[in-house]
Amino acid sequence: MRRSILAAAIVIVQLLVVSPAYAEGTSIATAQAVAFGQQEFGNTINGRLWENNNCEEGKRKENESYWALSLVVGDELTIDWEAQQPQTKLELFPIGTTDFNLGKTAPLVQQGLSSNNKNELKYTDSTVGGSMPLIIHNASCEGTNGPGPYSFAVYVLHAVRVFLPRLPTLRPSGTMTVSVRNPEGGNPPGSSLAVELQLAGGGGWRTIGSGTTSGTSAAVHFRVPSGLRHRRATLRALVHGHEYQPATSVHLKVRTL
Repeated sequence: MRRSILAAAIVIVQLLVVSPAYAEGTSIATAQAVAFGQQEFGNTINGRLWENNNCEEGKRKENESYWALSLVVGDELTIDWEAQQPQTKLELFPIGTTDFNLGKTAPLVQQGLSSNNKNELKYTDSTVGGSMPLIIHNASCEGTNGPGPYSFAVYVLHAVRVFLPRLPTLRPSGTMTVSVRNPEGGNPPGSSLAVELQLAGGGGWRTIGSGTTSGTSAAVHFRVPSGLRHRRATLRALVHGHEYQPATSVHLKVRTL
């Protein structure tokens, strides 16, 4: 009776255990889109298999899994990854790489595993936005070093540019429209960003107003402290937000009224 109960319990536990879903593609065209900040799972045995003669004896087998990163110019990437097989490598290829030119295209960066079968890769996209191929692969000349499972998470910090309106004088109080755009000139993706307006004159920076972006601008209500009125001063705007790199505008020389 006890054995029957134990066997039934084991079956129930096995049914309740959910294995991670493997969603990698077998080519750039079928590559799975990566969700930033989320753990992704895969197994190179589910990817593309091809062979060559790079081994001293026998065929060299390559197992490749394909993923796609949707990027905007200036994105800073951090990829934390791990794999079971120590010979596994991770590669990033230039935006615009296809299945037709992959064989003639060198990776932007290639990384293997550390001694603990984990690693972290950092990369900043500074060319053009689009879909960047991420390929995880392992190669083996011996059957004991074949394909295997892996996991990774990609974290991104977007870049922004902030611009002040050109004005020779600054009123004691009012509302200033500050322009905030991505490096391509478009609307920054994601949630609203915090904008601070700061003024310096004969001392350190002082925050005179703050606001949040709506689209590509922020209406910032400000008030100049009495100690900074009727003098030459320097004005700047700061932008920060979740998943964004901090940004500062060009410093603008003004005369306060």
